[in-house]
Amino acid sequence: MTSKEKLGLAALVAAWACAGDSGPVVEDVYGEGQVARSGGGVVVAAQPLAAEAGAEMLRRGGNAADAAVAAAFAVSVVEPSMNSIGGRTQILLRLPDGTVAGIDATTQAPPTYDPETAPQASYGYATVGVPGAVAGLTRLLREHGTLPLKEVMAPAIELAGKGFRLLPGEAARHGAGVEQLAEFEGSRTHFLTRSGETRKAGDLFLQPYLAATLAAISAGGADAFYRGPIAERIVADMEAHGGAVTAEALAGYRAVDAPVVRGSYRGYELAGTDLPASGAATIGILHILEHFDMGALDADSWAGLVGTVVARVFEERAAARSEGAGDLAFMTGKDWAAGIAATILVPGAVRGTAGAARGGVPATRLASDGVPAAVTMARWD
Repeated sequence: MTSKEKLGLAALVAAWACAGDSGPVVEDVYGEGQVARSGGGVVVAAQPLAAEAGAEMLRRGGNAADAAVAAAFAVSVVEPSMNSIGGRTQILLRLPDGTVAGIDATTQAPPTYDPETAPQASYGYATVGVPGAVAGLTRLLREHGTLPLKEVMAPAIELAGKGFRLLPGEAARHGAGVEQLAEFEGSRTHFLTRSGETRKAGDLFLQPYLAATLAAISAGGADAFYRGPIAERIVADMEAHGGAVTAEALAGYRAVDAPVVRGSYRGYELAGTDLPASGAATIGILHILEHFDMGALDADSWAGLVGTVVARVFEERAAARSEGAGDLAFMTGKDWAAGIAATILVPGAVRGTAGAARGGVPATRLASDGVPAAVTMARWD
């Protein structure tokens, strides 16, 4: 059996969690429909239709990569305010032999971009870089999947072409951004009704142009997005509205290997990807929390401690980045965490023995009761 055939499960993860004394219960962590099960494993996604798209690949005999890519393309359709094929993705995967690898498909500034002279904005064409999501997802499928791209992308294409009912959260985000959406022809056409309003929860949302774009990618792979007619339309739109993305920048984009960082939390192995993702920061947070007796905290103290540690670590992250740090691997050091932990003072927080094993279910067992293999994706947008 090949490595591709051994991959038995996918998990599309939107948040990290710490194991408690009695072990995490999936239904208590995720919302209704965010966990989809099949005989081959479990898929977790932010939107139920995306989770179901991934689980369907497992039912068809696909593996973790197949399910993760299907869920990712589907979530770009059903939750476009949070995820998009015009954005980025960071992928972490654990192979059956225990090898952990990463794919970095972050958004890139074009080589011709000059931050000193470029227009400054918080949204719109001036903020658009070369998107990496399509390159990252197709690389994951090409190197680790078993099903053809057309089959894996079919659920996303159907959701875009036939439509789906907007969930309250997605509808609310559309409503909150209505003024910005109304500024540009593309966003007006795609997200607003003919009367200029956003759709409400429960409304049918059809995206025929997105369906056509996804169909082209499913037939031609990443080249259909980064070269050819789609790329030509992207560049023409950029040139017409002051964007920086060029044909050369699109054609030259590559999803690359991501640096993997490691740690441990109360006997459990941790792995993540370093910059531009926050794997090192997340491991640092857990290393600091390891110095406290989390089970002894009431709800308020638990929230206060976790919030304080997260804020402190991201302050350290920002400081390191401002000083030009090329990586954050120092944040995975146990001594670094111990030093930070010693400065954390939160009412009700009780210090414990760092590294002491706690009850719970290891991440790989949460992912699968069979083959310990999984694919994890950071939020991509």
